[in-house]
Amino acid sequence: MLKKTAVIRLVVASVCLAVSSLANAELVTHNNYTLDTSTHIVTHTDGTEWLQWDETEGRSISEAMSDYAIDGWVLAGNAQMNALFADFGWTVGTDENTGYGQSSSFTSNVDDSAMDEFIELFGVTFSVSGGDPLVFGGVFGDGVASLRLTSATFGNDLDNDERYNNASVISDYTFDSQWYDDKVSLGADTPDGDRRTSRSEGTGIALVRVTSVSEPVSLAVFALGIMGLASRRFKKPSKRQER
Repeated sequence: MLKKTAVIRLVVASVCLAVSSLANAELVTHNNYTLDTSTHIVTHTDGTEWLQWDETEGRSISEAMSDYAIDGWVLAGNAQMNALFADFGWTVGTDENTGYGQSSSFTSNVDDSAMDEFIELFGVTFSVSGGDPLVFGGVFGDGVASLRLTSATFGNDLDNDERYNNASVISDYTFDSQWYDDKVSLGADTPDGDRRTSRSEGTGIALVRVTSVSEPVSLAVFALGIMGLASRRFKKPSKRQER
């Protein structure tokens, strides 16, 4: 009986420790997407996972896949990126040779738009602060007024032209003396060289994977299974069995 109790206590302690580590992770949720800041993974309620774009900033597709493919990550396709943008209310498309974009009006010192929430989830791959009018043709402030950008390469390259697509979401910038609070764009990418092997500073690689069971659920199933086995292992034999 002592051994059975010890095993059960060990299982419960292990599960509590695992759940506790999950509870201590900072979670950020917007539009059915939740970022776990400890793993840098953004998870949709349907189980689809995205790696934060700033985690692969400055890498080529081949470099990113070399590091992450072993864990089930793949390059996001056109349809997946289109669905991601649509979840945030942005009308784009799946044609890999067409560019899409839209901007919102400027709101001084406020960062609470869908674009800002998207950047909070996927990470900043590039930022500009200060008053240099030669940088992107504008003057930028500090803090919430500074330019922040999250950008990533994705695509299927269905026409085999060795060019992939680029997705970007920008917060606070100017163009032709006009202030914009945010801008999103999705379209054909024309990098210097094949993006499969060439790097692009300020741009990450959009990696995605699909999981069917969330981690907390997996832990619970594992714990119940172990406890069931422990119960059977230490179950007293019936009188009939003793005979």
